[in-house]
Amino acid sequence: MRLAKLQDGSRWRADRFCTKGGWIDSWAEGKVKSFYELHELLGFEYHVEQSGGLYGFSDGSFQLVVSAGGLEHVKEDAVPTLIAETERILEPNGWALHSIDTSDHLAHYDKSVPRKLYLSFSKPPWHRLFENKVQYVNRIQRGDWLRLMENKFELIEEESNQTDISRLKLTARYSQLPKKDLECTVLQMLLRKPVAFSTRLHQNPTRTDLLANATRTAMRRYLSEFRDNFLSLRTGFMVRSPQGEVRFTKKRGDHSIETPVTGAI
Repeated sequence: MRLAKLQDGSRWRADRFCTKGGWIDSWAEGKVKSFYELHELLGFEYHVEQSGGLYGFSDGSFQLVVSAGGLEHVKEDAVPTLIAETERILEPNGWALHSIDTSDHLAHYDKSVPRKLYLSFSKPPWHRLFENKVQYVNRIQRGDWLRLMENKFELIEEESNQTDISRLKLTARYSQLPKKDLECTVLQMLLRKPVAFSTRLHQNPTRTDLLANATRTAMRRYLSEFRDNFLSLRTGFMVRSPQGEVRFTKKRGDHSIETPVTGAI
């Protein structure tokens, strides 16, 4: 997907964006000023299910599900249902890519706060003093996430970032968990919806491994570009030069800073 600014600077074009309905050549006057306008331009549909479920989508209707910094905010008792719904809407051999922030989110705003400070609080004081609807965090740890996902998916790869928790006094709820789970601040998982067992018996293991490796590499690149481009869109806009080069323009004071963009959005 490319947002192309015409030479006269007056219009934007969504150039050959592919949807289920086919190729679209969309035109829009002026700059895209909000995500609502961007969704309309790209032909995206933005859905909000009050229950947090995915009930509006039919079985096997997606090839890929991606979440970034979202699952840790789902109510703890609703997580198993959401994972089951994710498995339901994926087609066989469909992929799920999740990046889960398991840190104490207060540390994002105050760098002096240990990144797993919430491990020091039992459920009653945490619920009474810190838990809220605006910034709810379910405090599910790495090992529990892996078990929940592996109930429905085949785990292809898992990566995690760690932090030092040696100075924290752990509450009883967490004191018995493995150190690697407690130290985890970011968990990334690449998962695949398995096909029926009878079908898997006839798959070529070598071919499956090659597909998994290729998908793993593509998913890493996708997540990295998704994160970078999402942050970029909040602070500037994409342009494409007459020569076809895509660049990101960001305003800083009275100056504009242009950066080349690799890959498509």
